[in-house]
Amino acid sequence: NLNEIHFQNGMYNLALMDNLNLSHNIIEQINIKWHRESPHTIDLSYNNLKFVYLHGQTTYNLNLSSNYQLTLDNNVQLNLSQLKYIDLSNINFRSFKNVNLFHNLTTIQTLILNNNHLDMKILNWNVFHPMSKYLTHLSLYNMSIEQLEGYLDNQKQLLTIDLYKNNIKCDCSLKTLVKWLNFTSETYKYYDVLKRAVRIKCNIYEVAADDLCDQTSIRISSLTKYLILFIMAILIFVVIIKLINRFIKRLKHRRNNFYHRVYTDADVITLDERNLRENNDE
Repeated sequence: NLNEIHFQNGMYNLALMDNLNLSHNIIEQINIKWHRESPHTIDLSYNNLKFVYLHGQTTYNLNLSSNYQLTLDNNVQLNLSQLKYIDLSNINFRSFKNVNLFHNLTTIQTLILNNNHLDMKILNWNVFHPMSKYLTHLSLYNMSIEQLEGYLDNQKQLLTIDLYKNNIKCDCSLKTLVKWLNFTSETYKYYDVLKRAVRIKCNIYEVAADDLCDQTSIRISSLTKYLILFIMAILIFVVIIKLINRFIKRLKHRRNNFYHRVYTDADVITLDERNLRENNDE
């Protein structure tokens, strides 16, 4: 087991080293800055890494997998201008939200995030936008993803996506994935689009076919339309009932006033008759 490395000048003078393999140790921190050439391949898998800082100009492959305490926040700082491949499987990665590291991986062609179980089960494709210029292979195997959001229109170079062993629903939310699969050279005039592939536990062509999704959207819009009409009918009915009640109350009020006037006139006539009788008697 190796937990500390001491060189007279660190590793800065090991410029001709092509492969640096420090896997299966108990290293917790690593801080290396190569001023010129750096190893083409660096393997730091199966350690106890909590902090990583790497600076180099010629590192193409980096393996940080199976560092179970490693989080993708400020504890991982990579200044590797030519990095093409990175494996971040089996680390402490819980959410795609605010992953600043992705903004520094603009040259990445292969990104592996397998076996990182997310707390938030939603994946928005837009998080990979900083890597859209070169990203060709994306592996999201067994990450507890349940829902896909966003668009893949800007992923012009992306060829393969691995979504196997996730809990993604086989419904029209996969239409974006189908659209990405069907992109051709005619779609992108200045790109030669190669054959694309996706691995997912679902027959996306059958479930997310255009006609099926369109029919579903039509049914949803029809239901919404009928629901609005139903609510409007109820409101109109309530208004009519209120108007009828108000009219009945006014009618009753008028009748009461009429009966009151008739009663008063009769009283006047009766009083007049009594006065006449009294005068005659006298």
